[in-house]
Amino acid sequence: LGISDEALAAFVQARTASKLETSVVLPGSKQPLQRLKLGNSDQTIRLPGSLATAQECIALVNLDLVANHGPFVLDLLARYLHKLDRARIIVSPNRTTTIVELNLVRRFDAIAMAVTIDGVRIWLETRDLIAGELAALALSEGALPKHRRHFSPWEDDLVQLATERLPGARYPGDIRLAISEDDRNTTLDQAVSSLHFRLGIDISTVSDHY
Repeated sequence: LGISDEALAAFVQARTASKLETSVVLPGSKQPLQRLKLGNSDQTIRLPGSLATAQECIALVNLDLVANHGPFVLDLLARYLHKLDRARIIVSPNRTTTIVELNLVRRFDAIAMAVTIDGVRIWLETRDLIAGELAALALSEGALPKHRRHFSPWEDDLVQLATERLPGARYPGDIRLAISEDDRNTTLDQAVSSLHFRLGIDISTVSDHY
């Protein structure tokens, strides 16, 4: 089963209680840009205005499409930058630091992630960017390039720097899984077991209700 961005957007809209107007912004969308200051330096970056000023910003991550190359969560915002700003980050020796700083300027308020395992669609939701990146790394492990494969996703360079500078999970005990009984199935249980094993989440941190 392929999962389109439209399907992810429909999922978010169905789960969001807000009656506010919602829209999907794709990387490369042609719309007015807004310039934002990056960190304490004089450097600025340009993001789509609708993304920079949105009251709430939800990232849609389709692991079926990006598992082998990303971006996942922490580096997703960089995909929306003006192409020249993005090019400067890609060639910068401080690329990881700049990406983390970008998340301090404008961060996603929530993550909706989807992956298809054995023909079954699995959905994950979180408001913790670090937990979202860790989950994406764990669920994409078999498709990742060698430089992003580690004994544990916690060892990833971007994750390590993010735990120092961004709000969010600092260690496995900070992550709690909430699973609805109505959503339980064999494939989901396998995915949860993988997250336990790869992220070091203790089985006692799993909740079977929201």
